[in-house]
Amino acid sequence: MKSLLVKILSLLMLWLGMAVFVPEAVAFPAASAASTLTQRERQKQQKQKKREREKALKAKRKAVKKERSDKKRARKTEQRQKAADRKADRQDAIAYQQEVERINRHNRKAAQAASRDISHAIGVWGQAGYSSLFQNFNSTDFSARSIGGFGGGAGLGYQLRYRHFLLNTGLEFEMFNSSTRFLNAADGVFSRTFTMSPYPSMKYTYNFSNLSDYTKAGFLQLPLLMGGEWGRWYFLAGPKLGWGLVGTSSTSTLLSTQITDEELIVPLEDMASHTLVTDRPYQGSSARVDFGLHLGLAAEAGIWLDEWLRPKPAKNASRSAGGFAERMRYRLGVFAEYGVLNVQRASNAVTGRDLPVLFNDPAQPLDLTPVPMLTMESARDVRVNPFLVGVKLAVFYELPRKQPKILPLPPEPLPRLAAQVVNAETRKPLSGAAVAITSVERGRTVSKTTGKTGLVVLKQRRGDYRLSAQRAGFLPGDTLDYTLSADLKDTVVLALRAVPKPLKPTLAGYVRDAVTRHPLEAQITLFALADDRELYAGQASDDGLFATTLEAGTYRSRLTMPGYMPADDTVRFTGDTVFLFMQRIREGRKVVLRNMFFATGKTRILPQSEPTLEELAAFMQDNPEVKIRIIGHTDAVGSEESNQRLSEGRAAAVRADLMARGVDAARIEAEGRGETEPVADNDTEEGRSRNRRVEFVITATGNTDIEQIKDYL
Repeated sequence: MKSLLVKILSLLMLWLGMAVFVPEAVAFPAASAASTLTQRERQKQQKQKKREREKALKAKRKAVKKERSDKKRARKTEQRQKAADRKADRQDAIAYQQEVERINRHNRKAAQAASRDISHAIGVWGQAGYSSLFQNFNSTDFSARSIGGFGGGAGLGYQLRYRHFLLNTGLEFEMFNSSTRFLNAADGVFSRTFTMSPYPSMKYTYNFSNLSDYTKAGFLQLPLLMGGEWGRWYFLAGPKLGWGLVGTSSTSTLLSTQITDEELIVPLEDMASHTLVTDRPYQGSSARVDFGLHLGLAAEAGIWLDEWLRPKPAKNASRSAGGFAERMRYRLGVFAEYGVLNVQRASNAVTGRDLPVLFNDPAQPLDLTPVPMLTMESARDVRVNPFLVGVKLAVFYELPRKQPKILPLPPEPLPRLAAQVVNAETRKPLSGAAVAITSVERGRTVSKTTGKTGLVVLKQRRGDYRLSAQRAGFLPGDTLDYTLSADLKDTVVLALRAVPKPLKPTLAGYVRDAVTRHPLEAQITLFALADDRELYAGQASDDGLFATTLEAGTYRSRLTMPGYMPADDTVRFTGDTVFLFMQRIREGRKVVLRNMFFATGKTRILPQSEPTLEELAAFMQDNPEVKIRIIGHTDAVGSEESNQRLSEGRAAAVRADLMARGVDAARIEAEGRGETEPVADNDTEEGRSRNRRVEFVITATGNTDIEQIKDYL
């Protein structure tokens, strides 16, 4: 029992010892392990921090390197731009000089042409005087003596005057009237004897005395006369080529008859019972005579009557600028014309006709008809030469002379004026700064916005200018005076100091493309929500930045830019930079025109629609390549036919309004779809209101880069 108790006590003591000492023995290794783990974690964190510091340092070095590279690239870009500008200036100077030389050559030629003493005139003339058709009946049986007659003509044509030289041509008609006395070679009497039947010994003799032939000849002629004028006197000479149009001839004579017989002591004469007459006149009817080609040599000389008949030109009026009466010219002269060609045609002669009379009835001895001498067989080889001399009066109208145009010299190439806006503290270029350049002489101001390099370069006239710059977030700089003399010699630097940071943040932000996130130089307008009052209007810089003086609040924004849809949105500004997005035009996109109001059941547009129509017209004008189709919709109240007409009328009314605002009709289509395309339930007033709408679809964008679009207005 005692041993058992001792064993129990021993076990108890052993348990108590383990309870005291074993935990301590175990705790030491645990504490050692925890300490090792903390140290490793600390080392790991230190390595992580070291890597982060190295990464940050590397990023900083990379940023510095990139900044230096950007500056170097910007300097190279600026140098290239300056080199390109200098090259463009040289090219402009060369082109200007070439243009000046071309205009001077033209003006010299024009001055020479203007100084040439030349004129052109059209006119009419008439002439009259003595005419004759010379006929050479110089055979053994006949001879002719030309007596002549009255002749003349009229014409119209053209006159060229160059200094003292004159040229006249045209078309004229001349008439030659001539009387010719014909004689035989003996005593001037033509005779013919016949045997009296049934008395062979008796002879019946016809004697024709005072035989005359009256001939008319008309020619259509083309004159070509050349000569000159000296003061008021002139002289012309040259050929006239014509063709016979009119030709008639008639013969008159005195007839005496007698009977002779060997058994009669004297001839029987002047016995009416025996058909014997003495000096009985006979006149033949006119017969047609053909005349051929006529070539005449003509000359005329006379005096110009202008100083007596033409009114004096108005004071200080040039000759070319005178009136009709001042352009009239008159001349009077004497002329002579002789035909060198034979105008007689062999076809006029009749074979077998040897006497200038025609016996109509042999049973009636006195039944005779005189015939033209030019139709006798003996006239086959006769020469007929027209001749005309007399007085000629001509009236000409001098055509207005077109004066050569003297071209003005082109304006001399304008020199370049460059200004750069920089930060006064950092001397870095400032983009988006508005530079105002005012001419001292003309008082005209030109404004331009700087780009990334802070430069604005433009061509201006030589003179004195005042330059100033301003930019959001910077204090206005001083106005600088600059004299622009020859060309770009130096850059005017405008330094702006940044506005001290306000205690309260002001609204600033960026405009980005909704898809590419590229910066956009959009026009920005901010309005108050309460009364739609305009609070800010400006343009984002080339990096999309804009800044205002507006404090925290909620505003309505309006963004516009060519190639993009106008964007209306609500801007909530609490202090952070805001981002505004715009979306490009996309063909086929349907856009609902909100705030379009019409009279109930009518197509008349209400005045409340003016802002929407004005904004849509501005969108069409800012994007001249865009074409749209306007579509009208109605609710289901009323008949389908009336709703269709109403939708078409409202779409047409919107189209007409846009056309009245200057939008080309070819860019706008109109279509009505009635109640066929509802967007809401027609059982409720709200649904019907949504169905009563006007929308448009973009049908073409030209070369515009198309991406997306969203509803607006």
